Amino acid sequence: MPDAVPSPMLSRMANETFQDLTEQGVLARFFAGAGFAFSGIGFTLKHRRLFQLALIPIAVNIVLFIGMVWLGFSFYDTIVGWAAVDVSPSSDSGWWAAFVQWMAEAGAFLLRILVAILAVLLIFVIGFVASVTLGNIINGPFFDMMSERTEELVLGRSVAEPFTWASFAQDMGQELALTLVRLAIYLIGVVAIFVVGLVPGIGSLIGSAAGSLWSWMFLAVELKNASLARHKVRGTERVHHVFQHKATHLGFGAASWLMMFVPITMPFLVVGATRHHLALAAYGHAPSLLQDEDRQKLAQLA
Repeated sequence: MPDAVPSPMLSRMANETFQDLTEQGVLARFFAGAGFAFSGIGFTLKHRRLFQLALIPIAVNIVLFIGMVWLGFSFYDTIVGWAAVDVSPSSDSGWWAAFVQWMAEAGAFLLRILVAILAVLLIFVIGFVASVTLGNIINGPFFDMMSERTEELVLGRSVAEPFTWASFAQDMGQELALTLVRLAIYLIGVVAIFVVGLVPGIGSLIGSAAGSLWSWMFLAVELKNASLARHKVRGTERVHHVFQHKATHLGFGAASWLMMFVPITMPFLVVGATRHHLALAAYGHAPSLLQDEDRQKLAQLA
């Protein structure tokens, strides 16, 4: 791995350009977003300082993911118990009563299986998102440094702001409040989707698809938070920006979801999210503090 380049030499590295993602078709935007998620791995490994910064968040995310899943499975019996249906044999006799009893037992068994599958999925979904959310709080300073360093390497200039404890405390308080609000909104959606999934037949199909899409979008919101916060984008505008460009953020969120089955990939995704934000901001499709010179460097202008 080559060494990170000192700040005075950053200007020599500003040679990366991006295509305008909004001019592509829906599928192209989806896969382009996915590509940015995977690109964070190679970009990080090429720069030693980025890789060094990634080591601590990697360790923290492993511990958080294991803890969240363990905590979720401690509620497994309670969740499955909600589907328990009393199918005690009736006092009636005859083949019809036996048939009705058999149907009731079969239905109760299938319901327990369905709820068990949904419960496991729910535990892992909430475990993933909760570990990401809590990891963002704990690892926030490291992710901010990684995102900032990535932007410096791409732009070829320093983007650091003067540090003051007052601004640091204010930013931390605001980010914590915004994170809790986003988590609450996400969990409300998960619960609603879980209820829909309990409807036999089409409900489970709708619940599975909606759950994936909902998680992918909010995962994109969380991963892009470091870049958007550094560019002074307010909390509501961050969510609006992600949902405004659904296709590319769904692709980014879907690829990130797959990568996060290996919990150590979180820091790489922050790097990929930073590059994804710059690609959109280069053409004015994302709120940012980029200068006109930055956009000209990053955009593939005719």
